[in-house]
Amino acid sequence: MILAIITAAGMKAENTWVVGDNYTDLESARRAGVRSIFVTYGYGDPGQEEPTLRCSTFGEVIKVFQDGCSGV
Repeated sequence: MILAIITAAGMKAENTWVVGDNYTDLESARRAGVRSIFVTYGYGDPGQEEPTLRCSTFGEVIKVFQDGCSGV
């Protein structure tokens, strides 16, 4: 699904992020070759998946994109 959305939007995987609160979100991102943010305030668990970033508030997620993803 992620790859289909990237293609339909005319985007590239390196410019794509998945924000999620469960290992299934992170696994989907990894398999699609995109970066991921695990939100610790959600209901899920990251399991064995390693996200690109972890955020504990929605404000932190917004800041990632406002700052242009610098340092990532």
